[in-house]
Amino acid sequence: MKAARLLALALGTLTGIAHAAPVPAPVRQDSPTLLAAIPDDQRADFFAGKRVYTFAPLERSDEPKGLILESLSLVVSPKSPASFTKLLRAVESYPEWVSLSPTYKHVRVRGTDAISCETGRSSSPKAQRILPYRVSHADDVLAWTLETNGTPIKAGSSVSFEVRPGPDGQGTLLLHRQSVRLPSRGRLTKYLRSHDKKGRHRFWKDVDKHARRMHWAMVAALVHPAGTDRQALYVEHYQRDFGGVPWWAERNR
Repeated sequence: MKAARLLALALGTLTGIAHAAPVPAPVRQDSPTLLAAIPDDQRADFFAGKRVYTFAPLERSDEPKGLILESLSLVVSPKSPASFTKLLRAVESYPEWVSLSPTYKHVRVRGTDAISCETGRSSSPKAQRILPYRVSHADDVLAWTLETNGTPIKAGSSVSFEVRPGPDGQGTLLLHRQSVRLPSRGRLTKYLRSHDKKGRHRFWKDVDKHARRMHWAMVAALVHPAGTDRQALYVEHYQRDFGGVPWWAERNR
């Protein structure tokens, strides 16, 4: 049984890699237009709530000397929009679920509208930088905006979550946007604009991982209170999407 499960996980990972290159996000971003843009080979898993879809990244100038890389990811969930909105606005609970994502080593809440995140490689418990974010919300959009330059990520970079009613008014459609401000030149800029050996745009690859890991952390937090059940559910989603387990789960074995 264990061997069969491992084989299924491996095949699932390979299937994910085999999907066609991502399509650009449509100019109109109302829900029906966005949902219609999901490629045919990914629609079944997407509408079943098993896949986060990330559109091809957009690059634009950031005068006087810089650029902005932007991404948009979509996911549907049977959970209600109100439950996602409540979770995202409860800043004091972030340390309990945001750090399920292996990118975030530690999350410290500063007052009612700011957080400091220790981030680093997803495979290691070591933090490489601290990113201070201001948390804000307007209507159904909640944003984390970087307050200071993150060497070399610039202040004003952001992660935002927009909560909308799901298809046919059922459940939730979550829009996950990431905007990274960078100098026009530099090691990280060059890296994020390049492609890996499989032809995948590296910025797309990174933001797609971030969107998936954050979404499954939200799902785990909505289904279970803090504790081992929440962690186990996150690991289940993580194994399906990436194989292996987060660094913290490996350490706790």
